Amino acid sequence: MKGLILKDFYNLKSFQRQYFFIVLFMAAWIIFFKNVSFVTTYLMVLCGSVVMNTMNMDESACFNRLALTMPISTGAMILAKYLFSAIIFVMGTMASLLVNQIGEGILKDVELSGRSFAPMEWQAVLLVSLAFALTYAIVLPVSLRYGAEKGRYMYLAAMLLMAGIILGSVKVGSQIGLGRGLERLGTFLLCSPFLLVAGTALLYLGVMAISYGVCLRMVKKKGW
Repeated sequence: MKGLILKDFYNLKSFQRQYFFIVLFMAAWIIFFKNVSFVTTYLMVLCGSVVMNTMNMDESACFNRLALTMPISTGAMILAKYLFSAIIFVMGTMASLLVNQIGEGILKDVELSGRSFAPMEWQAVLLVSLAFALTYAIVLPVSLRYGAEKGRYMYLAAMLLMAGIILGSVKVGSQIGLGRGLERLGTFLLCSPFLLVAGTALLYLGVMAISYGVCLRMVKKKGW
């Protein structure tokens, strides 16, 4: 299991130049546009790209077929990919929180055209990270069953679906008078950081556990 996860991290070395330029781009964005929210969100998008790149490399090298000739079960191989995905998204969340904190110091007293460009609240960063991570509950089974290319299309579809659900919920909620309830819920979460973090972690683990079970069933008859 450890070797399978390390293999994915070693594969990322071939993308280190691209990631270096991405970091420079994000730094320039914060400095010139005085906006941190875009960068913190883009880091989550980048996490998804990292996972998809490693899956694409496995597919190109026919690694999964080779791995199954060794004493590695299909379940262990899939679980390693889920654990790698979780590690990447945790690292991305920590990086987003760090960038947000640094941006808060940089933009603390900055105002352009009478408008303050304050960074996101850390609770918002956490929820954005959760939203992106949960899309992989759909993407991982599809990618492992039908290939990384179809997984990319599913990723886009899942993001559009999630955006539609959020916007639709807000619109419906405002029409039926749920605004005050949502405002109270938001205030409660802001005042209860432990419950927010614990609830987020439990939701992620629960959804990904279901996704893992579905993935096992989907790839059971796949001819690697």
